[in-house]
Amino acid sequence: MNHQLSLVDDAIPAVNLFVGLSPDESLRTAILAHRRRWSWPRGTTLSARALLHLTLHYMGPVHVDQVQPLIEKLGEVEMNEMRLVLRVPELWRVAVLRADENAELRALHSRIAIQLCAMGLRTCKRLTPHVTLARQGVQGAIVPSCAEPLVWTVRHFNL
Repeated sequence: MNHQLSLVDDAIPAVNLFVGLSPDESLRTAILAHRRRWSWPRGTTLSARALLHLTLHYMGPVHVDQVQPLIEKLGEVEMNEMRLVLRVPELWRVAVLRADENAELRALHSRIAIQLCAMGLRTCKRLTPHVTLARQGVQGAIVPSCAEPLVWTVRHFNL
């Protein structure tokens, strides 16, 4: 859970939340090994190891009193084990390792969106599954010419 506290709507405490997938330690190690193959400009801000994830839905500020009902609602979402492949390094405004297209992931994204909409929360309509490797100062980074695919067995999602 992302615990950044803020205030919204008449100073009611809120937390910035997202639903995502968190890699296990062995995959984190593989992602960092991949990231070392990039050439980074001076001043690039790399994503912290512990924060590597694939975002499915970013909701933004959510009132703290909605968090427990949200956890319960997300508990209703069917989650089937799936295999993702992280394969394509790309440079956007951030540096990412993009996952191959995956119908099971799209279906999970849709099932989660239904629950978020039922609670009146914001959802991400478009999904380009990726893990962000670096956030700032990435312009001018040199992307590796080929990347070894990283296979990710996903068994659960996180709030």
